[in-house]
Amino acid sequence: MNTEKKRKVPAVFPAPLAELAILVEQQQKQWRSLAASLASCCVPAVSGSGMVIDPYLLEHALPGFAKATAALPDNRPDIPALQSWVAGEKLRVAAQFDQRLREFCSQRGITFEGRYPSYMVADFILLEARPTTAECLVDNKKVRSLMFESVASALINALANDIGRDFSLGEFLELLLNACRRAAAVDGTFGLDQVPVRTVFREVIFLRQEANFFKNPVRNNYREYTLTAFGRDLSRLIAAGQLTTEASYKLNLGPTSTSDGVAIRFEGSARNIGRVGFVKEDR
Repeated sequence: MNTEKKRKVPAVFPAPLAELAILVEQQQKQWRSLAASLASCCVPAVSGSGMVIDPYLLEHALPGFAKATAALPDNRPDIPALQSWVAGEKLRVAAQFDQRLREFCSQRGITFEGRYPSYMVADFILLEARPTTAECLVDNKKVRSLMFESVASALINALANDIGRDFSLGEFLELLLNACRRAAAVDGTFGLDQVPVRTVFREVIFLRQEANFFKNPVRNNYREYTLTAFGRDLSRLIAAGQLTTEASYKLNLGPTSTSDGVAIRFEGSARNIGRVGFVKEDR
């Protein structure tokens, strides 16, 4: 391997100078990395004007800065003072979390339930602050911070992703019926009225795929559909009260206490669904 070429050290450098050049290059790489880490600690303000420093993200970067600045001969930054500032800022922003979340939702007309540390936003987004691990779970995605600006960014993305999805109550109900029919026909151990919810979910994914995927089953042709979105769509169906298909098949959802269920929202409370079924009604 040509080490000099890999390290971008001119071949004309004699050994002592080459060693110095390599050291300089390594230091440059380290400081470029630290500069990128520092920039990543700055997040957009919720107001939309300017940037703010997230102390939780800065805390993750501090060990690298402490190591890099320890070798400086003089004018070294006061890392202990910076660590103390970070600790104080973490306490301050964590104490504001509940109030800022409520204000955020109120100003945007977003429905909101719960109290610190667990909330349900917009009827379907679970938001859970975890102070012991200094992180927040937003729609099953982990944010390594309790500063609201960082959490708000993930929350806005979750809302935007849901708004961008095509969804029709009637079409989804028919899709569920077809998924239950396929599952019952393939398995044979359960009827149309009691299909395991995870089995229905897998059939829904299959039925949602377009013809291009079956012709060429590559990632670009795959229509993604998550378990979270499935639970969300079931919740909307129940909330709307649209439970009967045009052919008079009525949807029934069965609860479960096991971990293989799907979480939905029903009358303001969380429910764990284990079975999906349809029963033919007499006209």
